[in-house]
Amino acid sequence: MNKRALVFFSFIVAPLLMSNCSNNPTSISENNSFTKSIERISNNEFEAELITKAELAYPPRDSVLAAVFPWQHDLIPDTEYWWYRKFGPVYLPFALTIDAIDYYESFIDSLAAEGQDDVFKTAELGYTAAVEFHETFEIYELGHTNQPEEHFLGAFEDVFVVEMFLRFRYECFVHCYLGMGHSRIVVFDEDGNILEIFYDGIQPVAVS
Repeated sequence: MNKRALVFFSFIVAPLLMSNCSNNPTSISENNSFTKSIERISNNEFEAELITKAELAYPPRDSVLAAVFPWQHDLIPDTEYWWYRKFGPVYLPFALTIDAIDYYESFIDSLAAEGQDDVFKTAELGYTAAVEFHETFEIYELGHTNQPEEHFLGAFEDVFVVEMFLRFRYECFVHCYLGMGHSRIVVFDEDGNILEIFYDGIQPVAVS
């Protein structure tokens, strides 16, 4: 029997539609215990700007407050809000904004800077943002593809789609574990205006 008690069962990994060409360098750490990989994939300056816009888009504050414990409402800032809960030393994301990405990168960097004084302590960050143009784009609830109508969220024509996915793992011992994957999809028109944002909210997290 697995010794870890999972509060939420594992994490959903949403597939990313991404091109093989990237004008943005990948950020990769070389520390074996605390690793990070950050990649923003675009073909030109316009697409790179769409990724930036997607990362700077914040959800309505009321939607974040609805996910927060009532006694923690005062902890949510008036601006740059992206998390909804804290588990141990780690904030859990409501939306993949630039602040969320910077937070997890800084978390990894701070652990690496402290040095490895505990062989059981490890952490891993992986983040990818990719943009692609679609003549027709259909989107379904997270974890569903081409499923029955009740999972259908919307359809768009002639749009740019930024697909973002973050995976994060923090482990300090057998009984101390957090693992999660979080997705966000931002749909833009051909002029670079945001049409709609999908998947912001609470997503499964594995903890023990």
